[in-house]
Amino acid sequence: MLPSAFGASGVELFLLISGFLIHLAYLRSKSTLKLGAFYSKRFWRIYPPYIISIILLYPISTNAGGRDLLLHALLLHNLSEVSFFSMNPSYWSLALEAQLYLVYPLLLLFREKWGFKQTLIMLCVLSILASIQQYVYAPSSAVLDKSLLKFWVFWAFGAFLAEYHVHGQRFFRVHGVWLFGVGLLIVLSKFTTLHQPLKFYLYTLFHAVLLERFLTYPNFRGPWMVHSDVKGSVLLGLASYSFYLFHQPMILGDWVDLFGNTGLG
Repeated sequence: MLPSAFGASGVELFLLISGFLIHLAYLRSKSTLKLGAFYSKRFWRIYPPYIISIILLYPISTNAGGRDLLLHALLLHNLSEVSFFSMNPSYWSLALEAQLYLVYPLLLLFREKWGFKQTLIMLCVLSILASIQQYVYAPSSAVLDKSLLKFWVFWAFGAFLAEYHVHGQRFFRVHGVWLFGVGLLIVLSKFTTLHQPLKFYLYTLFHAVLLERFLTYPNFRGPWMVHSDVKGSVLLGLASYSFYLFHQPMILGDWVDLFGNTGLG
């Protein structure tokens, strides 16, 4: 019930930070998006470690066949209910992230044509409509529950905050009130049937306020965050993707099937 238990919102936090950093780099470059360079950087950052993890995990994936392997290699496995969780429960978010990169130029086009606020409103409406469609027609569908149309607004919200950050502005005026209010809504929603359809939006909003609070007030980080702590955090961040690729199979004990009794199960 406490914010310390918001660990399940890790994907929303990741999408928010990803959108923020990708768009921040674009804004600071002060130039048009060079698609070749952009997709090349994203490919070499994400795909080689991902393929290595597939090679290691596929032999112990008892419910994954050749079709699943192909869909995973193409980062399209999140479009099928069968392959969505068939190899590694975490992989669906990587396919989603790759698809968000593909539509980033489209986001920039919408931003140029209508402005970012109107674009964000449009994506929010699309997300809500996608959520309604899921809960009316297929409430147990993982494909609809974590679709691009539903999650695009979370990534775009991070990019939206980057615009404010570049201009030294704040979107949330009183961070403390927002954090308390949204945190309270999250806790109260857990006592109702609304928690499941609303949790993605509430978690993203909570993390967005916290992210802007962190960026706006350096002293918020506290005196304990000295240079060595920051350096260590950067190193941990660089390695975090590799941890993410393998953390669920290790937690679930799948490595026992591959290497014998390792004690990880």
